[in-house]
Amino acid sequence: MMLRLKRKSWNKRSLVRISLVASVFSIGMVSLLPSCSKEMKEIPYEKYCELNIESNISMVDFGNLYHGEPIEITEELVIEGFVISSDKHGNVFRSLYVQDHPHRPKIGIKVDIDLQDSYLFFPKGSKVLIKLKGLYFDKQGDLFKIGGALNSFGNINVGRLPSSVLFNHVLLDCDNEVRLIAQKTNFSELEDTMLGTLISLDGLEVINEEKELPYALLEEETIRTLSDCEGNTLQLINSGYSKFYNYSLPKGNGSITGVLTKKGKTYRLIVQDTSDINFKNESCLKTEPLQSSNSVLISEIADPYNNIAARFIELYNHDSIDINLDGWFLRRYTNDNLQISKEVALTGLVIASRKALVLTSNAVEFLNVYGKMADLEISANGPADSNGDDNFELVDPFGKVIDRFGLVGEDGSQTNHDFENGKALRKVEITQANSIYVFEEWEIYNDNDVPYTNNGRLFSPEDYNPGNRH
Repeated sequence: MMLRLKRKSWNKRSLVRISLVASVFSIGMVSLLPSCSKEMKEIPYEKYCELNIESNISMVDFGNLYHGEPIEITEELVIEGFVISSDKHGNVFRSLYVQDHPHRPKIGIKVDIDLQDSYLFFPKGSKVLIKLKGLYFDKQGDLFKIGGALNSFGNINVGRLPSSVLFNHVLLDCDNEVRLIAQKTNFSELEDTMLGTLISLDGLEVINEEKELPYALLEEETIRTLSDCEGNTLQLINSGYSKFYNYSLPKGNGSITGVLTKKGKTYRLIVQDTSDINFKNESCLKTEPLQSSNSVLISEIADPYNNIAARFIELYNHDSIDINLDGWFLRRYTNDNLQISKEVALTGLVIASRKALVLTSNAVEFLNVYGKMADLEISANGPADSNGDDNFELVDPFGKVIDRFGLVGEDGSQTNHDFENGKALRKVEITQANSIYVFEEWEIYNDNDVPYTNNGRLFSPEDYNPGNRH
């Protein structure tokens, strides 16, 4: 297939941007191209701005080529789109989100790139053309994504496109920066065709239990919860590396603009700066009485030897009433850390009387292995994804540590709270939580020959029965 090249003249805005990029190159911020030279300092983007390769397939038609598994693109295909994301404030990391039109888009695609400060090269609102030959195409959940090849245990997945070849594939159209108009929508209209596109929702606010919290924990991806006045919820995804991670979440009610993503069946929103949130109206959410109970406890923590994706953590309610877990948190302290390593909010969950809740880091694998659904999927490396030497706290809405496993500040390896390749199982006769770890309340299984514990590896599913206290 022969592609036509069209020579273009530069306008003033193009020259300004080229000057900016030249400055970035000249101070040695990054080295992106193998043929860098002193001439490049003057017009490093000439080959990208002066020549414009026309698209020969729409993003929608390209998306229709997907058939459920990663594919390498071998045809000379070129798509065009508009950049809707910016990593200027650090809440987007090494990704470009591109949609097919600046407003009312039909499709969005995530481009994985190995480049920081990409906003200097691909400003939000700029038009790009993407040469697809040699790239890989897949879905991340239900979101289309393209990038380079990532070889993982013999399987080819979509990885980040190296900076050394990035500008051979993603080309900036310097004459076509546009004003993006976020698509206004509401909860009832959200659908998967909007994934990877810029949307705006009105009538939202942070749930009551999280209004005093920061956007994110330091250096951790953190999930916060947005709600409308009818109680519909949406996850707000924040990076612990963003420039605003420690800012307090806004109070009030109003509009929010961000890129729509999804994990499992849950829609998520990524904002790029705090200015994307405009909460000027009064809150509409009623404040329900928060509950605490010493009868909610950690009942099992699993680390199967044969399948790390089948790890889970189980909570049990021995109280005579159901307990609403709004405002509750589960914390993990990795190894000997004294600071919280991972924290998950349990808001929205209710743990029934004399019943268990199960949290996992991989809901699909959990279902495949154990034949039942977990109650909550949380991020990998989170509280439900421990390799056996970590410590845990269950905290009520008032900040009180209700239950604890292990000793914070002590690496669990070779101690009486080592459950590597095994499990930590609360003895069935223990019906009250304990803010102090007491070894005698637990049956500990590991393969590290720790005295007074059960030695030997455990295997999923046969050595576990999540959701049923035993």
